[in-house]
Amino acid sequence: MSGETPIDFAFIGIAALFPDTQWLDPLFPAPVSLSAGRYTLLVTYAGWQTDGEAVIDAFWVIPATACKRLDGPARTLALCHHVQTGEINWHEQEK
Repeated sequence: MSGETPIDFAFIGIAALFPDTQWLDPLFPAPVSLSAGRYTLLVTYAGWQTDGEAVIDAFWVIPATACKRLDGPARTLALCHHVQTGEINWHEQEK
């Protein structure tokens, strides 16, 4: 990450319960705000069964709001997807 402003990130765990299916679970109830820098993700088992199996195949650490800016000859369009709510917003601006 670069920059001075903290960015909100969504942390998502990915588990393949079946060969053709992946289960996505948020690891926190709300986005986590991080400043630029290096971080370590430490994962521990929180269950009560000591002989149980817990499988996490991957982690996604992605911006909580992903935006794409599209520039045209007369207008600019900003399209944003809010990862945790699924909401999509767009903003159009004349140049």
